[in-house]
Order: sequence, then C-alpha cells, then structure tokens
Amino acid sequence: MTYRKELPKLGIPNGGLSGKFGYNLGKRFGGELASLSVPKDDDENRAAAVEQFWVGLEDAANRLIQSKEMMTMKRMEFSSEEEALSKFGEVIFDAGQLASRDKRIKKELKAAKEAKEKGEAIVPATSGGGAAVSVGQLSSSSDDGQLFSLSLLHGDNLVPLSSLGRIKILRENPKNESNIVCNKKKCEVTIKFCVVPSSSSANGGDDAAVVVENGNNTELNVTSIEGSKAMSKEIRLEEGTNYELWTQQMRVEAMSTLSATTTAQEEESAAATTTADTTQAAAADDMVVTAFEVAGSIDYNKLIEQFGSKELTPYLLRRLENVTVKQGTVDRLHRFLRREIFFSHRDIEKICELLEGWYGVSPPPMDGDHDVEMTTEATPANTPTTPCPIYLYTGRGPSSAAMHLGHLVPFLFTA
Repeated sequence: MTYRKELPKLGIPNGGLSGKFGYNLGKRFGGELASLSVPKDDDENRAAAVEQFWVGLEDAANRLIQSKEMMTMKRMEFSSEEEALSKFGEVIFDAGQLASRDKRIKKELKAAKEAKEKGEAIVPATSGGGAAVSVGQLSSSSDDGQLFSLSLLHGDNLVPLSSLGRIKILRENPKNESNIVCNKKKCEVTIKFCVVPSSSSANGGDDAAVVVENGNNTELNVTSIEGSKAMSKEIRLEEGTNYELWTQQMRVEAMSTLSATTTAQEEESAAATTTADTTQAAAADDMVVTAFEVAGSIDYNKLIEQFGSKELTPYLLRRLENVTVKQGTVDRLHRFLRREIFFSHRDIEKICELLEGWYGVSPPPMDGDHDVEMTTEATPANTPTTPCPIYLYTGRGPSSAAMHLGHLVPFLFTA
C-alpha cells in the first residue's frame, strides 16, 4: 500500500513516497517457497542476519533504480480484479492483499447466506472484482527479459524509475516497521519502505516512461510474461547470492566456535561423567515399578523394554489424531496423550490401520509436522456405513474390595 506523506526523520523537506507490503513464504522456515536463507526467530546471530538481509534487499532495489535505462516498466489495465486474477493467478497479490481478498469473500458469502435465509434477493458476489484495476510489471530490457516484479496496483498510477532517487527500508522498530517472522509454522517478511525522490522529480515523474497495455486484450499472452517467475524459488540477483554466502560463513564460524567449546567442556567433565555414570547405573539397578511401589531413579526406556511395549511417538499421536479428531469423533486428543502422561503402548498401529481403512484416509507423511493440535474447531462427524472394525474393551471395574486412586486413570481416559 503506497501513499505520500511527510518524512521529516529522513530529512526530506517535500515528503516522498512510502509504503508497506508483505509476503508469506509458507511453513518450514520459508523453504517451501524461497531458496534464500531467511533469518530464523531462534538464530543465535539473528540481529546481524536480519540487518544483513535488509542491507542486501535495499542494495538490490537501489541498483535496479540506477539501472533504469536497462529496465522496462509496464502497466496493464483490466476491467476487474477477477480478470487480472484469471490472467496471472495469485502471484499479483502480496500478503495483505490476499488477506483482504479472503476477508471480503467470506463477508460476501455470509451476506448471501443471510439474504437467502430471509428470502431476500441475493446480490451476486464480486469478490472485489467489480472495479477496474491495474497490474504493474518490472522487467529487464535485455534479451532475456528477466521478470523482477508483477503486482496488483493500489491505483492506476505507476511511478517511473526516473522519478525515484533511492529506496530506504525502515527497520528501527520491528513492531511498526519492517519485520521478519520465520519459524517452522510461519515465514512472513513485512517490508516498510520510503522512496527519496530524485532531484529532477520530487513529486513523481513523467508517466509516459511507463508502457500502458490493455490487459483484457486477447493478444496478451500470459506465458510470454511468465508471471510464475516473479515468485520462483531461485536467487536471481547478486545481492541475494552475496547474502547467502554471508550466512554460510556465519554457520561455519558458529560451528567452529561450538566445536572448540564442546571440546573444552568434554575435557573438563571427563572425570565427573565417569562418576555420574556409575551413580546412575546404581540408581537404575534400584528402580522399582510395580502396582504397589515406585522407587529409585525411573528409566522410561528400560520400563518400555521390561514391559514389552513401544514408545508413543509424536508421529503415532498425529496418526491417531487423524482417525479421531479429524473424523469428528472427538474435539481433540485426550489430555493424557497431549501432555505425554502415557509414554508407551501396544498395538496402537494396528488400531490406526483398521480405522484408516474404515474411514478411507491415508496416514500422515512420515516427514511432516507431527505436533499435535492443542485446540481445534469441531469437525463434522464422518460415519461410514459399514460396521466399525474395532471395539473398546476395558477393565474399568474395581479389582479389589474398595475403589482407589488407581481406578481414576482408566475412568478419566475412557469416560
């Protein structure tokens, strides 16, 4: 979203252009949609990596501005947002535009549903596609015609490069300015910037420097524009390559430091480790776990081996969730499972296999995210017509003359 305003802190007396936009790079630290190593939230040298990221991005933008004779800017006009979307797909939207569009669609669907319930005339949903829009394209003038940007404009004005002096990325306050969030569940880059006008054109430029085309023209071939390249994973600019080399160097230095530190710690703790191992072995020999007594240092791996059970892994819990929560039978997995109170099992895989076949679902991928959902919205129940291939048989009755606290475990788990 680009707008004009005063920028006193940059020392620009007549103001300039400023704006803010963002891109969602998916999950798994952005690796699904970008080859560039986006600074992670838990990186030890995150502050330095984030600053290096902004410096590289700023340098790349300013180099393109200085190379304006080698760049081509084009504005394509469409009769509606839907027309532009059908030509290029969602590559023309940034994160804010996508969120706004999704919100608009939900609002229109809700209004249509309410109108139908009241017996009123239903107004066709436009999804914001009723008004004319423009799409801006920035590409190289060279023979390869490399595409750098393809985006939906917020107005019909596309400022030519000749009007721009330099780009400044605002990043002093991550809460209100540029920010990077990068973890295994979310990777989003938000950029707030300002444009210092060129000395020849402080308030804009000659729009004649921008090629204007009718986007609804049937001769406009999407494949010739190759809009997908605007969001390709490959690193296309030298500043990106330099940033990647810098991150690799940081990793090498971090590994060298870690290796030196680890070696020193190992040498210092060699004698203590021997003593600790002896003490732990003695404590493990004293471990007692029966129906009547729990004593000594508890080794859960040894318990699993002694009782002939198997570890209850995160993947197995996700698989169990897939045939219960995802099928609408319960809102979420039992707290004993979510909090890892139960740590081993027997034959849960067989139960999952039978229910997967009954529901007609596949097990989750082995290399996926196996974090169990702590909360979830209710899912409509999926009830196959054939009889369920399993049934629950549990000894919940008292095993002695009186009830005791041990009975609460099966009571709470199977109730």
